Amino acid sequence: MTTLELVAITHHQTPISVLEAISLDQPTAQALAGELINVAGVDEAVVVSTCNRTEIYLAGARPDVTDALRCLASRGSIPINNISPYVSFFSGQDVALHLFRVASGLDSRIVGEGEILGQIRSAIAAAATTSTAGPELTSLFQFAIAAGRRVRAASGVVGVPSLARTALDTGLLDHVDASTSTLVLGAGAMAAAAARELTARGRKYRVWSRRPERAAKIARRRDDIVTTDELADALDTADVLICATGARTPILTAHDLSASMQRRSGRPLVVIDLSMPRNVEPSAAALTGVHLFDLEALRSNCTELDVRRRTQIVDDEHRRYEMWLAGRRGRELIAALRHHVHQTCRDAIALSIPDAAPAQIATTSRAMANRLLHVPTVQLKEHLAAANIGGALALLASHGVDTRILTPSQESA
Repeated sequence: MTTLELVAITHHQTPISVLEAISLDQPTAQALAGELINVAGVDEAVVVSTCNRTEIYLAGARPDVTDALRCLASRGSIPINNISPYVSFFSGQDVALHLFRVASGLDSRIVGEGEILGQIRSAIAAAATTSTAGPELTSLFQFAIAAGRRVRAASGVVGVPSLARTALDTGLLDHVDASTSTLVLGAGAMAAAAARELTARGRKYRVWSRRPERAAKIARRRDDIVTTDELADALDTADVLICATGARTPILTAHDLSASMQRRSGRPLVVIDLSMPRNVEPSAAALTGVHLFDLEALRSNCTELDVRRRTQIVDDEHRRYEMWLAGRRGRELIAALRHHVHQTCRDAIALSIPDAAPAQIATTSRAMANRLLHVPTVQLKEHLAAANIGGALALLASHGVDTRILTPSQESA
């Protein structure tokens, strides 16, 4: 039977420099998933990489999590010893509960943030497209996404926090004037979210992207699009800079910002870096007049009551998944019992009546097996209804069914 394993490196215990080193864009994450299904014991793999985490979800007979971690380190070109202190391993139902919490925003820097649900959808969709996800992980992610949707739709939960909204609350605390000039670098999902939030607050902003046609989609007017030739001047005149590009290395160095600050004659600049890896060189924070806020600077303002409400929903949805999984496993166990008893009856009749025709053997063995199966099948269903997997396995073993194919995590579930 299949077991679930998870290799997780998250913001809870990991320095942002390490998260940067193992942060993967979508093509690289999919390439890693393709590599992982060749790891011993792995049949399915999904890689989730966001600004808060890089996580490897595995399904198979006995997935080799150490080898999976080695593959991740290789993709990030980082020694495995540099990331192993920050790794958390989950097995069985702990994997499911963790993913439910992630999809619902309970495991994010900003508790309840809505961006993660779309990232989870994208991860499983990409894995399905490249066939690295099969029935186990597809079902798990579908249930997790349903949990995330329910949390977002629940009337008892106040609002859906946004990373962009929290970042602006933090970075613009001292800029109450709506005439503040803001420059947005990037035109992806996070940049678009920042632009929507700026618009809702009635703030002016301009947009730069390496691809002007994408900048045009989130800029309010054509005049609000900044070309690459205009970027230095736009930086010099901005009061707030929001960085949210997909660049894998910093696009603004401390030297770049130092030169800009000299041209600004000391006028302060608030820099909000929402990117992973970071778009702004961290040492820029030491420059006079530069107020740099990156992901580590953001804190959730979600109340304890909101957390409890969200947790109750997640726990409820997780129980629903467990019941569905138990039903499916129950069918597998019953099928294993029936197959074993039918085969035993066929062998016994064929041995005792050597001249019997195949059709006669099949009919007689089926009737005999059905009589023998009634009581153990009822008993097996009773064990499953009580979630007594150990009792169910013991019953199977007592009837000669080989239960060694079950993993330790499943036997103790």
